[in-house]
Amino acid sequence: MTSLDPPACNSLSRQWSGRERFVVLASGFGEGQDFLQTWASWRADPQRCHRLHYIAIEPCPPTTVDLANAARDTITTALRPELVDAWPALTPNLHRLDFEDGRVQLLLVVAEPDTGLRDLVADVDAFRLDLASATRPADISQPRLCKRLARLAAPQATLVSSSTDKAWVEGLQAAGFVVIAKPADSDSPPSTIGRFAPRFIPHRPPARRTTGSGTPYPATGRGAPRRNALIVGAGLAGCATAAALADQGWTVTLADRHASPAAEASGNAAGVFHGVVHARDGHHARFNRGAALLAGRVFRQMLAAAPATHSSGRAGSVDGLLRLGSRLVDRDSMQQMLADLRLPAGFVQAIDADQASMLAGLPLADAAWFYPTGGWMRPAWLATTWLERAANACRFIGGVEVESIRRSGDGWLALDRQGRTIAESANLVLANAGGAQRLLDRLAGRPLDWPLQRVRGQSSQVGLHAGVRAPVLPLSGAGYVLPVIDSALLFGATAQPDDDCPDVRASDHDENVTRLARLSSSFDAVGRLPPEAFDGRTAWRCVSSDRLPLIGAVPQAWAGGSDGNWDQPRFVAREQGLYLFTA
Repeated sequence: MTSLDPPACNSLSRQWSGRERFVVLASGFGEGQDFLQTWASWRADPQRCHRLHYIAIEPCPPTTVDLANAARDTITTALRPELVDAWPALTPNLHRLDFEDGRVQLLLVVAEPDTGLRDLVADVDAFRLDLASATRPADISQPRLCKRLARLAAPQATLVSSSTDKAWVEGLQAAGFVVIAKPADSDSPPSTIGRFAPRFIPHRPPARRTTGSGTPYPATGRGAPRRNALIVGAGLAGCATAAALADQGWTVTLADRHASPAAEASGNAAGVFHGVVHARDGHHARFNRGAALLAGRVFRQMLAAAPATHSSGRAGSVDGLLRLGSRLVDRDSMQQMLADLRLPAGFVQAIDADQASMLAGLPLADAAWFYPTGGWMRPAWLATTWLERAANACRFIGGVEVESIRRSGDGWLALDRQGRTIAESANLVLANAGGAQRLLDRLAGRPLDWPLQRVRGQSSQVGLHAGVRAPVLPLSGAGYVLPVIDSALLFGATAQPDDDCPDVRASDHDENVTRLARLSSSFDAVGRLPPEAFDGRTAWRCVSSDRLPLIGAVPQAWAGGSDGNWDQPRFVAREQGLYLFTA
């Protein structure tokens, strides 16, 4: 169908009926009224899609105060407080906000329309473009903007635009949209209505080929056929993946060589999390910033839902973290960097030594970065909580060693040392840290060139002896130290590449004590304790050469295929149903 029906193009309820997933992309978020009305319509529609994704591109989003004080109507009044409560610190990157137990998702893109469209990968079913709100109106008539819309458009995607500019209409037509300019009437201003129906549909790069979002959702409401996965590795990565897939209606088998989850690096007593500040605000900085902000929101929600559930006390805290050892020696220079990067106080603050000391509850010598949404968590608690969330959708198999993997028809087999099948699934996720490299090397039949390194780390722990003090907030720098955990001071950690020694070493305790002393003079007493006062734990983690995770569909070259084109990730052919989550 390529003919235009303006009422159908304007009515999302007629488009999303019976769909598994429906994606809306809007330019211009304003005070959130269109998103809230779309959410309210979804909520009130018994024939709604199972999941609604709303992408908003907005260079200058409202503040939390502006959002809370915005004009309200009877339809959206009940929903606005939820939006205000979830509203993030407005850093220039992507922000994912979940509602309705994840069935409604807002992806806020803090960027100019042209830049935001360039960086997105999506299958959009409906475009709602308020081009009058663009901060650079000249961009709206550029052919590249129309081409970017076409790149994101799902088959038969609809488009409603506030502009009827001739160049804009011609640009859309050239990009494959069938459009009409709708004149103003008594009910609405002039607009452009369109539907994506190109004469020629170009082949998408291998990494951007999807099944689309138009598959009807089964009447059972539990997902399409083949929505099952086998995950190897039950640490943080594997358990988080299990919960995420269960949320999407998948069934999951989770296998680990240990009898219980989180038995290796994820079994450490606690760990810290926080954002980063990079002088050059590139992809690396934006990824880490987005991940840190999302982690803070998710962890706070998890702690609120199950406070103080750990047998030894708190499971974690999202009360903030202090990062010491900045290369900038004074607060004024740090504040100037934050102003240049447009990083708001809700994400990070530059504070002087006196302010940092007051927050830490200990004397600190230098200025510090304060991350209000940073903190610490018990990784094993996170892992088990994610598995509890997956509930009956996830089956855990412990005490099994996956020795090799093999394709079987259009699915995957995990085999033990004797070649017996441990489990079979349509999709396989390798979330077993360095073990993933071993399995993929065997699948490919040759050693692969992995950008990974195995790093040994030892943390240290001492009881609260006389003179030993703990900070109020976690501190990090060359090392880290946590508030009181299990009536002890936990600090560390060493980082020794390619070191396979499992022993807890006195020399590593000495190194951790040296790191600790650099954070504050209050820890001098720890260095005077006898060797028998120290306890510790050794674990290994995988670190990538660029400190970014290896995550997503596995390249065919890593599964025994040809090397292919590695110039750009989107041109790398991927193995169907085989995924990696490590580093």
